[in-house]
Amino acid sequence: MTTISAIADLKAWVALDCPGASENLLLNALYDVEVEFFEKSEVWTEDILITTVADQAPYALASTETDALAQRILDVYYTDEDGNLSDEPEDRTHYYLDLTDRSLTWEQTWVPGDAGLTYTVRVSLVPENRASTYPAWVLNRFGRGIAAGASANILARPGPWQDGKGKWVGLERRRRNQFSDVWVTASGEAGKKGTRRARHISG
Repeated sequence: MTTISAIADLKAWVALDCPGASENLLLNALYDVEVEFFEKSEVWTEDILITTVADQAPYALASTETDALAQRILDVYYTDEDGNLSDEPEDRTHYYLDLTDRSLTWEQTWVPGDAGLTYTVRVSLVPENRASTYPAWVLNRFGRGIAAGASANILARPGPWQDGKGKWVGLERRRRNQFSDVWVTASGEAGKKGTRRARHISG
């Protein structure tokens, strides 16, 4: 079985559905749909540790993954000296994700007053700057569905792939349904795979 290691490896599947599509169009469609896949499925996650500074509200959430950004904070757990997480996560109304600098920011009345407290911040990730590589298990597990989404987006545009008999309409619908099915499946598996070892960030 061929291992898929980059988004470009999915291009051949899309090309079969979209005869006449240029290489740039194929790649652009894949880059667009990959972001949608990760946004909807939240299957790519990472745990990041932060250590509090007294009365400081924002804490940068820098992923250890190449070309990856935190898109949503899933949960925040107080973490003891032995690395054990609290049984219940922090109330989500106590903080928010500042998308400008990708930081966890505590709401004013919940800013930690003590230094040295540790929290585990679980985030979902999305690709940055049209990244070309991701965890191999994501592409190998869900690659055909991602390719189906790219095919659907191209098929919906005017081009040589739109035959006069309208056969492309049914194909576009099937591919869009396949993409929907795969991100829903991935969403159900989120948290079971892909969580990276926590990276410790202070301040």
